[in-house]
Amino acid sequence: MVAELTILGTIHKDRKNYTSNDILKILKKVNPNIILYELDSSFFTKDYKFRNINFESQEDVAVSKYLEINPDIKIRPFDIEGRNKFYNEVDYFEKENEVNNELLELYRKKFLSKEANKIMDKMIKYNKKDNEYMSTGPEKINSLLYDRFINKFIYLQLEGVDQIIKTTPQLKKHQKFWRIKKSFWEKRTRVMIDNIIKYVNKYNKFRTIVIVGCKHRSSLRNRLLYIDIESSVNLKEYWEYEN
Repeated sequence: MVAELTILGTIHKDRKNYTSNDILKILKKVNPNIILYELDSSFFTKDYKFRNINFESQEDVAVSKYLEINPDIKIRPFDIEGRNKFYNEVDYFEKENEVNNELLELYRKKFLSKEANKIMDKMIKYNKKDNEYMSTGPEKINSLLYDRFINKFIYLQLEGVDQIIKTTPQLKKHQKFWRIKKSFWEKRTRVMIDNIIKYVNKYNKFRTIVIVGCKHRSSLRNRLLYIDIESSVNLKEYWEYEN
């Protein structure tokens, strides 16, 4: 039996066209032996039970319901250890919001350079398109079209904003944080991939589903396509499975 691996991109909180019920239906459709979950080990007990269920999380709600029906299914965390601790230590989200707010203010007041304005014009266009995607269902969120789009958008967010910060005196105070943000994104992606490979090799005859925010799906999927995994693995989309 060849191991099968599916990466399911989620949007974290329910919206009209993509809810926890959709994730539950997909889990039943894929019928995995193991679920890899976008958390670190601190969110689980020693026997891999959720310490707490976040009822605002579409993934928590769906997976906990699925495990009630299938209690023997393995669930494992695959995120970087200490993720939330890191966020707290560097005031990650507060600083990210501060940069974004200051950047938008300078853009609206036309204080940015011509090149910076071009980057911002593109980012605003991409952000609008991403919001449109977030209003669709799991099919489009997990499409190759969205994967290609989000790759470009994330690159623009990380490298484009970095370029604006470097060339805008009012924003240079944020250079250190943005370097930390870029570095952590890349490090986290590498760790996620390493952990996925570790579990696929360990459970090399199993069907595995990776449940992860849709912004990560493309980078994980693309890199896994070109990595030599010890086991023979068939990377499949959820809709390829029969009902």
